[in-house]
Amino acid sequence: MAVSFKEQYDDQGFVVVPDLIDPGLRAELEQACANVVAKTRSGEWPHRRVVGKQFPPYGNDGPDSWGVQHVMHPDLGEPAFARFYSSVRLRVVVKQLLDCQDDSLQMGEQSVAFCEHVINSAYGSVRVELFNLLINPESHEFSLRWHRDDVKGSATEDEEREALAIWHHGVCNRLLSLN
Repeated sequence: MAVSFKEQYDDQGFVVVPDLIDPGLRAELEQACANVVAKTRSGEWPHRRVVGKQFPPYGNDGPDSWGVQHVMHPDLGEPAFARFYSSVRLRVVVKQLLDCQDDSLQMGEQSVAFCEHVINSAYGSVRVELFNLLINPESHEFSLRWHRDDVKGSATEDEEREALAIWHHGVCNRLLSLN
C-alpha cells in the first residue's frame, strides 16, 4: 500500500510531489517566471521584496530583489500563475495534506472561477497577495532566517503555540493536534 502525502509529511516533515505541475503548463510557468523576474529587475513591476528586509513593509529603495509579490495580479499579465494555483493537481495535494475539502481552502470551490476572473479582469489597484515568487538576488548574498508568519522571532514555546492555534484566513493549523 502506497504511503499518502499526508502520512509522509507527518512522518518525515516534508513531502516531494512528483508531477505536480502539468507538463502542458510547465514551459508556460517557466516563461512567466522569467518575464516576472525581468519586469521586477527593470523596475516595471514595483511589488518586490528587497534585500535587507525580510518582513514588510518592503519599499522600493533596496538595492536588489529576493521576491516578487502579487504574481496573479492582472496588470502583470501572466495568467499561467493563476492556472497553476487553481489546478486540480495542486488542490488535490493541498486537500490531502490539510485533510480538508475545497470549501476549506482559501480559494475553495471558486478557485477556478476566481482565477479566470483575475486573468480576464482589469480591476485597477486590487492586489492578489495569494501567490508570490522567490528569486535569487543578482548581486547580493541573502538568506532568510527561519520564521513562522505571525509569530515573533523572540516568542517562547508557549507564545508560539498560542500564536499557531489561531485560525488564519482558511488555513487550519494542525500543530496542536499533532502533539
